[in-house]
Amino acid sequence: MIGLKRTGTLTSRGPVMAAALAVSAIGLASLTAAVPALAQNYPVKPVSIVVGVPPGGATDWMSRTLAQQLQEKWKQSVVVDNKPGAGGKIANEYVGRATPDGHTLLNATSIIAAGQVFDKDKSFDAEKQLAPLATMMYAPYVIIVPADMPAKSLGEYFAFAKANPGKLNFAAVTNTGQMLDSFALFQQAGVQITVVPYNGGAPALRAVVANEVQGYFGAVFGMQAQINGGRIRALAVTSARRFSQLPDIPTVKEATGMDFDAGVQYGFATTAGTPRDVVAKIAADILEVVKRPEIMDAIRKQGYEPSSLGVEEFTRLMNREARRAVETARLANIQPQ
Repeated sequence: MIGLKRTGTLTSRGPVMAAALAVSAIGLASLTAAVPALAQNYPVKPVSIVVGVPPGGATDWMSRTLAQQLQEKWKQSVVVDNKPGAGGKIANEYVGRATPDGHTLLNATSIIAAGQVFDKDKSFDAEKQLAPLATMMYAPYVIIVPADMPAKSLGEYFAFAKANPGKLNFAAVTNTGQMLDSFALFQQAGVQITVVPYNGGAPALRAVVANEVQGYFGAVFGMQAQINGGRIRALAVTSARRFSQLPDIPTVKEATGMDFDAGVQYGFATTAGTPRDVVAKIAADILEVVKRPEIMDAIRKQGYEPSSLGVEEFTRLMNREARRAVETARLANIQPQ
């Protein structure tokens, strides 16, 4: 458990380490001098897509799907290199130290900088080491509870939490933006719910099914079978609008009246310092693949929505999520480990 058992209404004892603020301008290093010749010839050697999780799961599937499409498009080998461990930090650091020529890509999310809030040594700096490229898919979180939970709605769930402060346990994946968003939700609702860290989404989901914890939220990938089979109950989705994969599930705002919008954009980045034109070419090629009808259909079958944010949009989103992570961690009194 890493000493991060917290409740959503903890009082701050001090700011999160100032180094976390270094994420405020992710990817600016990628906007260096353009080298058109490099972009025209790219790629000149095999390309690797580094993934910070083991094979299997949505992000690995996304990377392998893109690798196959880009290999056909580029007529060059594109391989997926799984480097799991340390909450993605091993993969992040590997790409951050790679040669800045665009031949090493990273499976990156909009909340990648959130991990720096938990990192005491700050050995990875998203602003200085990564250049965002483009997104491929999106999903909000789905708030789930055990099937036998008395609360039938998110409003009832929060009402129970207010009447029984500290009695509910809520699973979260250790040292992630998803964990921070759990804190943010409870802070906004004004409830005391204990957040219990787990090492991944699969064990967290199993804990909900077994009623070891009384709630969790994560991407819909891997949950739909349990929801449809009645093993867990979905109370709300955290997007501003209803999620097409779960059209009958209300948003947090519909369920409680709170303006709460959280989710994850899944995309790719490369090493900061990569020439601007190379960054632009890779991003454009990723977006061309994403917009193919067969790829969009495949993404939806995985339980996600296709997403096509380019370099500037993805960078702005990462910056915004980074600032939000720092503030949430401060309010929840999360200290770097």
